[in-house]
Amino acid sequence: MSDILTKQLHHTKERFNEIKKKLDSSSLLRENLKVHFSDLNQIDHEIPHWLELIQARNFIEQKLDSLPDRVDHNDRVIENGVSIQVKYIRLIDTQSYLSLTWALTDSIIAAVGKILCTSDARLNKAQPPQLISHFIQNHQNKKTSALFSKPIKEEFGWPIGISYAILNHFIHEGGAKDNISFFEEYTLLHPFRVSEKGWNNIKKIAENRYSAHFSNKREGWPESPQEDLRKTLSFCHKQIDQALAILVNLVAEILSIHMKYALEMGEKSQDFEYFL
Repeated sequence: MSDILTKQLHHTKERFNEIKKKLDSSSLLRENLKVHFSDLNQIDHEIPHWLELIQARNFIEQKLDSLPDRVDHNDRVIENGVSIQVKYIRLIDTQSYLSLTWALTDSIIAAVGKILCTSDARLNKAQPPQLISHFIQNHQNKKTSALFSKPIKEEFGWPIGISYAILNHFIHEGGAKDNISFFEEYTLLHPFRVSEKGWNNIKKIAENRYSAHFSNKREGWPESPQEDLRKTLSFCHKQIDQALAILVNLVAEILSIHMKYALEMGEKSQDFEYFL
């Protein structure tokens, strides 16, 4: 898995530490303005948790990659001393991999969305900011400025929509619906091959339900994405990581500029009523 998001989170934490030091040492800002910045900087407290989720996801990804090596001649796998059919392990570990990716994504978007989304959207506790609903779906501009949402959709929309469609299929339908199995039968040669009907169903959901389009993909999209789901999801999640890294970096830039402006104005005037 790409480490671009990990690097960005470490860099952002360093920047937030600098912001907090300047805020704590400044005598030019009123306390209520410092509290305002402190509320925005709550992202800083979430970063260690996000880094842990990335490590957990990397562990599951390694399990998926090594699965064929752990299967015996009866197509069974030993897990915690129990012999289990490989198709069940494939289902469980794939679901875990997807769940960790989207737990990470939802947590980051909920935090950065408080700064990037419209006031109505970020204050809506019943529907906190999410990557699909606030950045990808067609109505997202009512929730997020097109300045932020349009580039994310155009660059990353397809892999985001595909991953999210597969997530919901696994979480809510267990990888099968209407007698259509998502995976083909397990074989050593094709351990993670997706059925043609299963893949077509995912594409329709991504397009029709989540407004993701095949044109919104980047270079490197697999020529045969249903051939090995591990490779397809690895590509999708690298793209998601890049999108998240961009948004996290954008928030860090906004807060840094905001703080710099506040301190400059504080040096010029003690009247802060017009500020923030």
